[in-house]
Formats: sequence, structure tokens, C-alpha cells
Amino acid sequence: MADRKQFLMDVLFGGFVITLVAVLLSAFFTERGIIKPLRNLAGQMKKFRPYAGKDYEKSGVVTLEIYSADEIQDLYQGIRQMQTEIVDYINDMSALQKEKEKAEHDIKEKDEKIGQISQDAYKDALTGVGSKSAYNKATEALNEKIILGLATFAIVMVDINDLKKINDQYGHERGDEYIKGCSRIVCDVLSHSPVFRIGGDEFVAILQGTDYVRREQKISEIRKMFEKAFLDTSASPWDRYSASVGFAEYSFEDASVESVFKRADESMYRLKKEFKDTYGSYR
Repeated sequence: MADRKQFLMDVLFGGFVITLVAVLLSAFFTERGIIKPLRNLAGQMKKFRPYAGKDYEKSGVVTLEIYSADEIQDLYQGIRQMQTEIVDYINDMSALQKEKEKAEHDIKEKDEKIGQISQDAYKDALTGVGSKSAYNKATEALNEKIILGLATFAIVMVDINDLKKINDQYGHERGDEYIKGCSRIVCDVLSHSPVFRIGGDEFVAILQGTDYVRREQKISEIRKMFEKAFLDTSASPWDRYSASVGFAEYSFEDASVESVFKRADESMYRLKKEFKDTYGSYR
């Protein structure tokens, strides 16, 4: 009876020891194979901070040595793949944004260059007034107003005197100064009207606004300023600005700007002839 009792106690004790060992081993392997990897994985996930321009390492993509071939490894690989895809996506979007911004910048720069080229085409390089192309465009707009019966304007034709003499005797650089000086006189007096250079020594102004209202006074002022400059014998020859100034107003009988221009041109040539008769013709 005592032997049986001892045997039973040994069995119970052995069972307890085995159970305890099993529990401890189970806890050990659970801690090592499940809890610790999950804790490490969770800790690294908190460090994940993806930003444009960062690689996997700098973004904090999880990097653990898990080769358990179970659900823990599947979970780790799934999380790592998801994080690398996020980093790739952010960098791809950043690259696309940069390409878009560069393309927009290139387009803007190109448009600005085209706009500048277009603007330059309507501007005389030497004097800064409108070019012949700009004058043609302005006449198109005026012709439309004439058709609609809304036109009110006058044409001033300016032809520089003695430009060939200045060029031949003092050089084209002085000739350019002479042209710019004559242009300044016209622009200063007709400050409210567009002025165009349509030839080497020819300028046209389309009187409008205040200049048109005071047209007779303005034409007289321009002629007096040119006369004063030309008669100033103390000035350098290229500073003695001179030009013949013709003038014509639009009337309802004019079918186009061209007819007004012709009258202004004829008026200018009459004064040009008077100038040559008075001061002589250079060759």
C-alpha cells in the first residue's frame, strides 16, 4: 500500500515537473519566436518616416532577421513590402512633380521668349518706338473703326533732314544719335500718341486723345523745336536735329488710313522741298 502510494506521488510529481517544463519551454519559445519578433517589429514600425528623396534606410523601412517560415515571417515580409512600396510611391510622385514643375517652367520660359520676340518685332531697336509692323497693325485697327464710322485721328509724317550728310561726314554712329534725337523730339511732344519708325529716316505718329484735340498746337510745337535745334550752330552737327513734319486729319471722305497717310506725306514733301530750297540739297 505504501509502495503504491509512493508510486502515485512520483507519477504526480513527475507529471507536474513535465508540465512545468513544458510550460516554461512553451513560454520561452513563445517569447523568442513570437513575442520578441512582434515587439521588435512594432518598435521598428514606429520609426517608419517616409519623405520624398529618402531611401529605404533613411525612411526607416523595417529590417529584421526573421526566418521562421511561419506567420510571423509572412507578417514581417508583408509589412516590409508595404513600406518599400510607400517609399517608392512617394519618390515616384516627387520625381513626377519635379518633372511637372520643370516642364511648366520650360513652357513659361518659352512663352516669355516668344512674347519677347513678338514684342521686339513691334519695336524699333534703335529708337524704341513702334516698328513698321506695329504701324501696319495699328492701321488695320483704324481701318476697322473707319468701316464702323468710329474713327477720329490724324496722321503726322516726319522725315529727317540731312541724315545722309551726317552719316557720310561723321559716321553712322553719329547718324544713329541724330535719328534718336529726332525721335525724342517727336515722342516728347506727342506723348499721348503712338509713334512708329517706318523707314530709315521716316517716322509716323497717329494722333489720338489729348494730342488730337490739340493737334494744331502740337504740330506747330514740333516744327518749332526742330527749327530751334537746327539753327543752334553752337551744337555739334549731329545734335542739330532737323525734320520736315507733314500733317493730315481723317475725314469721312477717307476710305482708309492710307488716304490720310498720303495727304500727310504730300504735306511733308512740300516742307522737305522748302528746306532743300532754303538750305541746299546734299548731293
